[in-house]
Amino acid sequence: MPWPSGWQMKASASARPLLSELSEKSQILAAAEITGADAIHPGYGFLSENAQFAEMVEAHGLAFIGPTAEHIRIMGDKIAAKQAMIEAGVPCVPGSDGAVTSIADAKKAAKKIGFPVLVKASAGGGAAA
Repeated sequence: MPWPSGWQMKASASARPLLSELSEKSQILAAAEITGADAIHPGYGFLSENAQFAEMVEAHGLAFIGPTAEHIRIMGDKIAAKQAMIEAGVPCVPGSDGAVTSIADAKKAAKKIGFPVLVKASAGGGAAA
């Protein structure tokens, strides 16, 4: 089956459809409507971490094959994600109790945790090319 009009293949390791960086999620929704799809799987990394896209899919009466928009948002914030895992009883790597906002807080947390220490941003770090 040929690619729908407007789709291009990007020469890359993943060779995924581009749609000018998804020249918009609306094109995917339109393709789903035209083809009579019942659900959309966002792929891996592509739109799988986009809460707005998950909401758009559901607003169009389609099933989003993946986590809920709420869960995508929680897991996109490392502080909220860790708190959610602790509340769910999931064992977590020792770390600070929330955001570290000063050098003094960082030193205090490092002393409590022990070395070596890994410092991470609370958001971001995705697979942007």
